[in-house]
Amino acid sequence: MMREAGIAAAILIRLAVLSVPAMVCVSAHESSETEEWGAEGRSSPARTANVSVNLWVSTCRFTLDFAKAGNDSLYISGVAARTALPWTLRNQVVTLTFAGEPFTVVFDRKGRGRGPNLSGTGYVRMGINHDSGDFYAWVRKADLQAALAGVGAVEADIGAPGILVDVPVTLTVGVDSLDPVTFACSYTCSVGEKGRGLFSYGGGEGCGAVRTGFFQVLQATIYQRESSDDGHYFAVSGVIRRPDGETFSLPAFGGSWSVTIRDYRQYISWGGKIEDRRNSIVFHEGSRSMGGIRTFRLRKENGTFSMTTWKLPAIGAGATGWPLAEADTTQEPLLVGVKFDMADGTSFEAEATVRMRRRSRRDNVWRSER
Repeated sequence: MMREAGIAAAILIRLAVLSVPAMVCVSAHESSETEEWGAEGRSSPARTANVSVNLWVSTCRFTLDFAKAGNDSLYISGVAARTALPWTLRNQVVTLTFAGEPFTVVFDRKGRGRGPNLSGTGYVRMGINHDSGDFYAWVRKADLQAALAGVGAVEADIGAPGILVDVPVTLTVGVDSLDPVTFACSYTCSVGEKGRGLFSYGGGEGCGAVRTGFFQVLQATIYQRESSDDGHYFAVSGVIRRPDGETFSLPAFGGSWSVTIRDYRQYISWGGKIEDRRNSIVFHEGSRSMGGIRTFRLRKENGTFSMTTWKLPAIGAGATGWPLAEADTTQEPLLVGVKFDMADGTSFEAEATVRMRRRSRRDNVWRSER
């Protein structure tokens, strides 16, 4: 069995929902569109409006206690892109703003913090895993009713499955502000008792709805088969969603899809190798001699995607520019971008970066820090 196939199969996504088919393309490299890389990647990535590339909220729950003042609560969790975080979380002032209500803590060396809840008598507890980007925030014994009334979560008799209330969220870590996101919570309430809001990504009816789209790389591996090789095999997986939860779909004719891996760009040929299925869009290039992207799968229902490549050249026209073995670097940012024309005449475009690391200059395998 080919070693590269084993590597690609081994790394696929921590979401544990992806099995990979594949995709075919015609590559084109346009160096004029490639900006200079800094420590964190491109300074101004291309992006469709209302799409976040560095903050993804997966779960939110809040409770409003209309029987007892100052007894509201909130829990929120998700993923902050590693490239959007400072190099250390120690002593960073972190502020989560939920529906306009700010909550602030100072992180310790482990990326955790606890402080008083200024909107009530309770506390705020937050944490970010610096390696994975996973974040959470707990707020207890707060007064959230005024803030949430402003987005429609009022005291009224509202039965299941509830109404949708759009909640804006921002997260600032030190001087770095991540992309603002908005999601819709399903809200139910009983007068004189409690109101409850829930957002659970992919949870179905009664679990809210996506408002801000997103594109995040959650896991990546880059493999140079031999030290003498002039290229690498890439495997990438993550999450992608159009604004307002709109479905991805292929145009009947015209338009194009393209994928960027650092300095390499490949345009997808419709020629029967890309399929718009009921629950997924799949591309497969079975011929090694064709090169380029080998597989791509986007699952429509949960927004997860995975991609693998044949060997992509590192040097020359149309190459990735990724460091070869013995290069004097052990960590680099990897940019992954997509541009998809949709059947409804719109397009989706986003670029995200993930930090890659290898153990030493002699190591032929790079892995994302996530």
